Amino acid sequence: MRWDGKVAGFFPRLAFALAIAQIVLPPVHLVVGSHDNETKPRRFAKGTEQLDGPLARRKAIMSVKMADMADVASSDAYRHPGITPTKAIVAKLVKLARLSTAALKFQLDVTDGADVFELKTLERGECPSPSTIDWLPARPRAEAAQHFRRRGKLVSQANHSRKDGSDPPRPALLWYEHVSKAGGTSFCQLARNNMKRREVPRYYCMPSEPPIVDARVGQWSNEKLDAWQAEQKKNIVSNEWEPFPLARFEMNKELAEGNGAAPPLLLVFVTTLREPLNRLLSAYHFWGVLKTGVRNRKSLKKEKPPLLFDWLRDMKARALNDSLSAVGMGKGVGTGKDKFARVGQPNFATWKFSGGSLPVFGWPFSDQPEEAWAPSFEQAVRTLTQFDVAIPMEDLSEHPEPLQDLLGWHDFSITHVVSDGKVVNNDAHGELGTEEHLKLFDANRLDYILHSWTHAVYLARAYCVAPEGSHVQQRVKKSKVSAGAPAVPVKAQYKAPTAPIVEARRAIVPKRNRNKKT
Repeated sequence: MRWDGKVAGFFPRLAFALAIAQIVLPPVHLVVGSHDNETKPRRFAKGTEQLDGPLARRKAIMSVKMADMADVASSDAYRHPGITPTKAIVAKLVKLARLSTAALKFQLDVTDGADVFELKTLERGECPSPSTIDWLPARPRAEAAQHFRRRGKLVSQANHSRKDGSDPPRPALLWYEHVSKAGGTSFCQLARNNMKRREVPRYYCMPSEPPIVDARVGQWSNEKLDAWQAEQKKNIVSNEWEPFPLARFEMNKELAEGNGAAPPLLLVFVTTLREPLNRLLSAYHFWGVLKTGVRNRKSLKKEKPPLLFDWLRDMKARALNDSLSAVGMGKGVGTGKDKFARVGQPNFATWKFSGGSLPVFGWPFSDQPEEAWAPSFEQAVRTLTQFDVAIPMEDLSEHPEPLQDLLGWHDFSITHVVSDGKVVNNDAHGELGTEEHLKLFDANRLDYILHSWTHAVYLARAYCVAPEGSHVQQRVKKSKVSAGAPAVPVKAQYKAPTAPIVEARRAIVPKRNRNKKT
């Protein structure tokens, strides 16, 4: 009879607990998928209220714990945006690139246009309608990022392995693909803020190879990179001048096809992108104006800075010469004489992520046959789908969540620094006339598509996807971290309950236990 009484009382208590959970848990936006794309439906709740009584106190405390430990989402989690196959993403982006200039501007326009990637919704911290997301790629495998976050423990395990003779585990290396004038110096500073000094190469995160202070790591073989990391014990490397070496993906592929041997060096792939014309203007002001060379160093007679379009014509000629050189960028041999040859090339990011295969051509873009640009553009898209994260620098300070989850970094108090001169946020709309802006938009249309797409993917992973192993994500827009402000620990962002829950906790947790972990 006593057992029957317990059973009889179980279901009312369960119903009461669920009701309390509905009251206490905070509302959040849609959360779908994990780091390995498993979808887990979760419950949705609204509001909070004052609670009394011992049973209510116990149930409410349990609910607060649930809010701190589990992701929560609306009932729309059952209608989640599916992961789009890479082939379909490539086809969608190539179709956009075929449009006329006016049509493409309309499709990408967030304010008055079609907003094809729904950035307006994402920038509000909301997940778009599931039926409209047809551009979100699957995440790469999580092992490399897990090894990177646990690299300190792996080093201890490696020391132990040397004693017992077993094969030591290898920590992962953060491969940062530096798109020139797209936040690379700032990203390296973030690495210094969040990693140990000995882990980071001294010269802007680039390895040095005497007599070259910024060695062309993009030309290295996988074996050379592996040996360098094993000797130097660095955990980040930056590739600025060379295009991205597509063979780097083979290093992680070898682990996935493991044959029982010691695992190779794992790579975590990260890059930063920037609004294309703002990046181009920054390159012009830095390399064309601030860094204008000296013809006669004895008399220190400086060259007169060129006008923008004169500089662009000069950079086009330099890029063409580099493409014809036997030791040019992406050839994998030698160092070349002009490491800056490509920084002013139209669609510079597309050239970077295509492995250097994009030909040199100018404007108008419509004069170029599709077979001249489509294969390289398709390769650039496929490359970026395999990156762990592509960060729009315009959003990093306000939306650091994807980078926090991936790398375990906490300090984002400084997100914009430069290697020389003053910090300047270039604004192409303000600096260029309407006709000039339209001409350069057309010439850099491939980069515009990549930027808008990767921007949407980054925000979707911040607001629509719960990364593996993360704590509760507050699906609200984070306040911007101002320069010089103290860093906000990731635990405070992911585990701290919202204000209504804090008030509920104060009401239900006895004062003597309030400082204890719950």
